[in-house]
Amino acid sequence: MNMSITPLKIQSFPAPDRRCGKGTGERPIVSMRGVRKAFGGYRAVDNINLEIFPGDFVAILGPSGCGKTTLLRMIGGFLQPDEGAIEIDGVDVTKQGPAQRPTNTVFQGYGLFPHMSVRQNIGYGLKIAGRPKSEIDQIVDLNLGLVRMTEFAGRNIRELSGGQQQRVALARALAMRPKVLLLDESLAALDLKLRQQMQSELRAIHQEIGGTFVFVTHDQGEAFSLANKVAVMNKGRIEQFASPSEIYHRPATSFVATFVGEANVFKCRRDNGVIALTEDAVFQHSGPSGDVTVMVRPENIKLLKDGSPRASEISLKAKVADKSFQGSFTKLSFIDDGGREIDVNLGNDADLARIQIGEVVTLFWPANSMIVFDE
Repeated sequence: MNMSITPLKIQSFPAPDRRCGKGTGERPIVSMRGVRKAFGGYRAVDNINLEIFPGDFVAILGPSGCGKTTLLRMIGGFLQPDEGAIEIDGVDVTKQGPAQRPTNTVFQGYGLFPHMSVRQNIGYGLKIAGRPKSEIDQIVDLNLGLVRMTEFAGRNIRELSGGQQQRVALARALAMRPKVLLLDESLAALDLKLRQQMQSELRAIHQEIGGTFVFVTHDQGEAFSLANKVAVMNKGRIEQFASPSEIYHRPATSFVATFVGEANVFKCRRDNGVIALTEDAVFQHSGPSGDVTVMVRPENIKLLKDGSPRASEISLKAKVADKSFQGSFTKLSFIDDGGREIDVNLGNDADLARIQIGEVVTLFWPANSMIVFDE
């Protein structure tokens, strides 16, 4: 084993701060402290501490069954926590139902009244609240324009497409001017092109009217496209709460690293401050001896054609196993000497024709693009 060691700068992160607070001095619009919720013996939400500030567009992201919808429903008052407290705009709303909270929710199924027109649906909440007809008409007209549905105001809900119904549901929620707008996977039923269009419109609406939006999604592209902050959930807990850029480039846990984006993961050991990916790919990394996970993104790995890697780079040999055109890039899959698969994403301007299946090549990447997690 080649044990020539060059000191390298590697990112290493401790366990995340579960409080998730921003620490700006500004009062949060939503504050959750020690919130837990169980269904039978299953703990859906486990000790959540979360602060959302005015003007935030927050995505709650995670796999199915991680507790994200349960968390959103507790913010909206549709579920009450078993433990903990929820404040909205400085008021304890833990025991209050949806009607008593300054929130409104757009559900995946929209919940529109099929026997009413678009205008009647948007103004329904205002009518129930006893607002004067002139005020209702003014607010409805404003929100019809906001979601670009003015010309459809007199149509029946059954005559609308799925995207148009989504706009009506959004306008109805916004008409009540909630301090916090909640969206429960409300774009999930739309096809890809329409979903992307609605994402752009949601961003524009948020920028135009301000307010605080919180939405649940399992689609990381949607979360990164819309939100200025993302809470990544796993098994009822928030693993990281940060900007999309920080979550992608500086994941706080190995779960976040592998759930968000693509990642190559090496299960290794650190012995006396040394980690070996392979016999020849060895680097120094401070910390206690024990099992570690090393992560590097596929787009950070390159193919070494000539010369030798620099001291600040990691390199290893691997065999080309597959080559797949992905549109804006080509995915290459390699197998190293230890049988581990390594994915590499290369731009299509690279000399890909000369790379043959079964060929052994040298891969390299900057040392500071790796992240090491203690297990």
